[in-house]
Amino acid sequence: MDSEVALYRSLGLAFAISLPVALAVIILPARNMLRKRIRWAAVAFVGLGTLFVGWAASWPGPNTATFAMMLGGLFAFAIGSFCFTRTFCRIRQ
Repeated sequence: MDSEVALYRSLGLAFAISLPVALAVIILPARNMLRKRIRWAAVAFVGLGTLFVGWAASWPGPNTATFAMMLGGLFAFAIGSFCFTRTFCRIRQ
């Protein structure tokens, strides 16, 4: 059990450390396709991290706040993944 807690703490810390970089990538303007792809990947990363933090914080059972975190993170991850994949399907002119 102790190693599981250490794993969750290390993953949460890694997410917290990389969060400012991901937020900066989301906020900065994306003028070409590569930067748009990086932006949507950052949105998916933030969504997945929020989903994980909500899931880890919901022990021993989810409450309203952690359920909202998990649902919002899942929604952000799904939208980010969909839009990231869609950038590869566009027809170039």
